[in-house]
Amino acid sequence: MLAALERIAGVRSAALYAMPEARNAPLTLQASVGAPSKFPDYLDLRDHKIIGESVKKRQFLVQKTLLEAVPSRSPGYLAAYPIKGPEEIPAHLLVVQAIPFSDIKPNTFNVIKTICDWMRFSLAGPIHQDPRHRGVNQGEFYDAMDAALAIHREQAIPSTLVRLPFDFADEIDPTRAFQDLLESLPPTTLLTNSYEDGCRSLLFLLPANADPQVRDWMRSQFTSFIEKVGMDKQVEPLFLLTGPRETPQQLWGKLVAVNQNVTSTKPRLGPPGFAN
Repeated sequence: MLAALERIAGVRSAALYAMPEARNAPLTLQASVGAPSKFPDYLDLRDHKIIGESVKKRQFLVQKTLLEAVPSRSPGYLAAYPIKGPEEIPAHLLVVQAIPFSDIKPNTFNVIKTICDWMRFSLAGPIHQDPRHRGVNQGEFYDAMDAALAIHREQAIPSTLVRLPFDFADEIDPTRAFQDLLESLPPTTLLTNSYEDGCRSLLFLLPANADPQVRDWMRSQFTSFIEKVGMDKQVEPLFLLTGPRETPQQLWGKLVAVNQNVTSTKPRLGPPGFAN
């Protein structure tokens, strides 16, 4: 997440802290980018007003005085944002120490918040003890699509959604081919399952990528999976790119529709599976 913030939003000095379970316990440093001396291993909420208020209000806060050419107060942390976990309560805290003035634009902080809202799903935990991917329920997947659409609107970079048929004959064991597929995908890929008109599928949300060659290569990994497990040649993965004017309802409708008459629908939970 910090690498994405540095690359997309120009954040040069930031850290990610784990929220404590005890009310007044300090936050624990998880990762940082920039000068490590700016971020202690343990951070006391009472030592920094912006952090304490951000956690209390559960809001993205910016210390505007630090955006002035000559700050009117002693330096501190520029921004703080409590990032929700799967239980919709703050699980991590982003602390931004500095962004070069040349990189700050009117929508910079909106972009930072959007990236955090997207990446929070990859912070929640591994799937099958594999730290590379995250299996989520359909509600979380739907929220992640909303975040992906926001990134597309802000940065004009599309994300890729895939529906992969996952019904197999008894003699087919897809385990090894599926492991190979997961290993080839970006680390922050999200997965969930879908059950529409008697057909079970896996749904994938791949993170935003502006390079069409990379997107084509990722598409080829799904096609290769179909070939490896020997599925019917008429079975094909469905690929969709986010659109800047789409709504989550429209995108979900296109993703789960099993025919050409696509309609907008709300997520409907399928049968129990690894992603529920």
